[in-house]
Amino acid sequence: TTARWGLGLAAVGGKLYAVGGYDGSGNTLVSAEGYDPATDKWSPIAPMSTVRKYLGLVALVLKVYVVGGRDNNYNALASGEVWCDAWYCGGSQ
Repeated sequence: TTARWGLGLAAVGGKLYAVGGYDGSGNTLVSAEGYDPATDKWSPIAPMSTVRKYLGLVALVLKVYVVGGRDNNYNALASGEVWCDAWYCGGSQ
């Protein structure tokens, strides 16, 4: 698992997802992890296509939507991604 700050967090399908953020050393993350309470384990899931910290994350109809956030240089991101077994299932939002 990766220690992360400024991340997005959402629950869907009985699992918890931790997405993006930064690692405390100034590195903005594309990585994401899922927590399964049935096994009490975190596992890596498909990464996002863009590094993001301070992002919005919402679960809706068994999909996780990530919106906005900041890149490595704190530039605002006006894009989004959808996670449904792999990030980016249908273009920028």
